Amino acid sequence: MNFRYTILDMHILAESKDLLCLSQEYTSCSKKHTWKCNKCQHIWVATPSNIRKQKGCPKCAGQCQSVETMRRLAQLCGLEFLSNDYRTMKTKYKWKCHNGHISLITADSVKKGVRCSYCHKGVKEEECRFIVENLTGHKFPVGRIIGLELDGYCPNLNIAFEYNGKQHYEFMPYFHKSYTDFEKQIQRDNKKAEACRKSGIKKLDISYLKASNRKSLTKYIQTSLKNLNIAIQETDIKWENFHGKRKFLEETIENATRVNAICLSKIYVTAKTKLAFQCKTCNHVWWSTPSNIKTGYGCIKCSYSYKRWETRRRSRYLLTVP
Repeated sequence: MNFRYTILDMHILAESKDLLCLSQEYTSCSKKHTWKCNKCQHIWVATPSNIRKQKGCPKCAGQCQSVETMRRLAQLCGLEFLSNDYRTMKTKYKWKCHNGHISLITADSVKKGVRCSYCHKGVKEEECRFIVENLTGHKFPVGRIIGLELDGYCPNLNIAFEYNGKQHYEFMPYFHKSYTDFEKQIQRDNKKAEACRKSGIKKLDISYLKASNRKSLTKYIQTSLKNLNIAIQETDIKWENFHGKRKFLEETIENATRVNAICLSKIYVTAKTKLAFQCKTCNHVWWSTPSNIKTGYGCIKCSYSYKRWETRRRSRYLLTVP
């Protein structure tokens, strides 16, 4: 006859590990039971097999995560932990990046290197979000449906928006590794649209052709929202409050001062997108990427002048050498 454990055996096992078994009945060695540590009073669930294998209180072993642990993790990753409680590493929490964006990410993902879901977005998408949020008075954070990302989704209004760049309409080697990759892009877009339709989500598609300038983009979004029977606020968009990727712009401005220049542009797009700079020495205005400025490349005009001067100086020196 096979031996069968009872809840009494669980109490004996717990006592041998300086624990208490809080479960009322025993099910099996592979089913989780509730345990309490006599030292730190921590309560958790684990299988009897794990307890028997010397796996005792996780808090005493330093394995128990907490809000304070999440805050330390956030600090190491350049984020701010905004949630008030901790559940599991697989639970989504609120994190705030240095640009002020708030994202819902699992603690496990943050630990693996996942960061703000907004900072990698293009400036046009952020302009669309800024307009939609100002017109509706609601926030449109990044959303997901059947595993696919929506650029912005408001559960209260049950409406989503998608900004579609040129790569959504034609093959572009910069964005697509092959034509098959472009076809997969089309399939994802169609799948996303169908999922929104089945879920009853109103989807606002914004083509790059409508975003040639802010005025036409605002007008298009206003008309589209009205067509979707979404109440909008009759107010002017205050673009002075739009900062794009504010933190990166501040860093670029600081880097510009190191090369004796002033950053004239007000919006940061990407590290490879050119911005306007002005030399403090000769007032020359030129366009350069933030990455070049960070590397130390300053005014082209001054650098050329210096090179010519240095060449002449060396030539004179060589002429004087006997």
